[in-house]
Amino acid sequence: MRMASVSKQFTALCILNLIDKDLLSLNDTRSKFWNFPVFKDITVEHLLNHTSGLADYEEPYFLERWDKSKIVENKDILKWLETNPKPLFEPGKGWEYSNTAYLVLALLVEKVSGQEFSSFAKENIFRKAGMENTNFYNLAKPIEIKERAYCYEKDSLGNWEKVDGFFMNGILGDGAVYTSVNDYLDYDKTLRNEELLSKKAHELIFKPSSNIDGEWPNTGHEMIDLYPFFKNKEIGYGMAWIVTDDIASHRGSWHGTRTMVVRRLNKPLTILLFMNSNSEMRELLMIETYELVNQYLKTTAK
Repeated sequence: MRMASVSKQFTALCILNLIDKDLLSLNDTRSKFWNFPVFKDITVEHLLNHTSGLADYEEPYFLERWDKSKIVENKDILKWLETNPKPLFEPGKGWEYSNTAYLVLALLVEKVSGQEFSSFAKENIFRKAGMENTNFYNLAKPIEIKERAYCYEKDSLGNWEKVDGFFMNGILGDGAVYTSVNDYLDYDKTLRNEELLSKKAHELIFKPSSNIDGEWPNTGHEMIDLYPFFKNKEIGYGMAWIVTDDIASHRGSWHGTRTMVVRRLNKPLTILLFMNSNSEMRELLMIETYELVNQYLKTTAK
């Protein structure tokens, strides 16, 4: 099933893999690799923790002006960034969830490694994590995915319509991973055993490198404010995870896709929710599932 923004954790892991290989640093600026004004003073860490201030590629340009008969790819958005779209704020001076930042990270992986991003992720992350059937999927260069769940949305008449052909489904890095519950479980075990990267890199994954202002339920970010398990927590952002002292979480929303993962950091518990529709049942299902499991754990605690 398609993961939408839950995919971001794998993009972050690709970056950490390059850091492990001494090919990249969190403090490297993007102007080191692309001499565009828009990248001035933006570091790798700014991109990872949503403090880059880069403009949103979806609105207004690609949703309003792009020829929708053509699939948008990362290279097209890089050309748009070369036009120096107005930033939201100076790098490091604010926090705004950024899909643009994560597709730039995917482009950076290609720039530094000399390898196509989906191939790099397959070789250096997915296979090492035991995720043999997991891939980044680019509609402009489609591959066969066995038993692939198609994505659906209801049309104006209430009928389910397949939306896998959406013109932005050629973008990689901020989304586009297809995986299964079994593959994700193998990955989760590898992550808990710290077998995927160096110990130093693993320590960075769930360490907040930026803070999200406000208290639940008034942070202004629905990916936090809709979920009661963030109550009374200091909330930050790590390597593609929303993190507190004991929880790491992320959700994904895309055309015909709703996903979410909640991971306890102090217990071997991970809850996954994969949906191949745009149903907003995700919030209720995740809240009730988390509460059910949490109550059960309290009754069995020793």
